[in-house]
Amino acid sequence: MKVARPLFFDVPNTVEKFSEQVAFILDSYKDVINGRISLGDTKPGSANIDGRPISVADTGTADIEFAVSHNLGRVPIYYLWNISKAGYVYDSQRNLWTSSTLRLKCSAANAALRLFVFG
Repeated sequence: MKVARPLFFDVPNTVEKFSEQVAFILDSYKDVINGRISLGDTKPGSANIDGRPISVADTGTADIEFAVSHNLGRVPIYYLWNISKAGYVYDSQRNLWTSSTLRLKCSAANAALRLFVFG
């Protein structure tokens, strides 16, 4: 569920009307939060967090940088990861991340990853 954004607001002419508009906006946010925050799936608009799910089939050699295409349209700030074996994923050359590619390393060789890139 997403919060509906009104195209325009009427300028409230009373404190009561202003209070009603603020209450409406806060109720919309409450409905989203109570409805759980969603990372969505592969369909655009299915989430209320703007990010991209990505699969990496093979990370290659342990602790060697690999590039991940994300097509987020901006430089990501965060990522969540799930790995197919014991190990961890970490940043590599964050200063070289772009609006379409990030660089990571993995402590385990030849692991499969599921990432969610956002921010």
